[in-house]
Amino acid sequence: LPRARALAVRMGLAPLARLPPIEPVARPNPLSPFRAGLAQRSVLISAAFFLLWLSEFFIVNWTPAILSRAGMSAAAAAEGGVMLTLGGMAGTLLVGLFAVRFALVRVCVIYLVGAFVLAIGFALAGRGALLMPICALLGLLLFGSSVGLYAVVARIFPPQVRASGTGVALAFGRAGAVAGLSLGGMLIGLGWQRPVYVGMLAIPLLAAALAALALRR
Repeated sequence: LPRARALAVRMGLAPLARLPPIEPVARPNPLSPFRAGLAQRSVLISAAFFLLWLSEFFIVNWTPAILSRAGMSAAAAAEGGVMLTLGGMAGTLLVGLFAVRFALVRVCVIYLVGAFVLAIGFALAGRGALLMPICALLGLLLFGSSVGLYAVVARIFPPQVRASGTGVALAFGRAGAVAGLSLGGMLIGLGWQRPVYVGMLAIPLLAAALAALALRR
């Protein structure tokens, strides 16, 4: 209790009169997030991760190959992948700054819609001078969206099921990542043009934005 009171003073809170009772901790259960009125938010955040990572892992991992197939040199194709990563570093920092000033879910929705727009730009940019800036901005929005959804998970679940809820959402996200990598390879292997398959695998970003928007309630 003295340590709790000292910490409360440092945080500018009223000192505790007594410690709260210890609540029994339930055993972790992957089904817990889908019970007790939490099912809707669990489905929405899982869908958001699945759809985002489907597009993100496709774009991030296949960009060098896509640019190489478009006729760019190996160095230029690698540079496109580097620009995605550098943009992602900036995006992870900026989403935190924006979330402090604006509603977190709103920031995620804007990031996801922006990522869709930039993905379409990436599909149509050809080999022009705008391609590298587009890659950087696309990385900023994709990586920022992931970080934003991580923060959303921590807010929408109560402490008792937060770990289970996060685990379920990330499990669906990893399934989306595998799907994105596999679909990307299949569509590229079919010989389709970049605007077609990139456009197709950008659509899940809009669906992820709708799922995140529904979480505002």
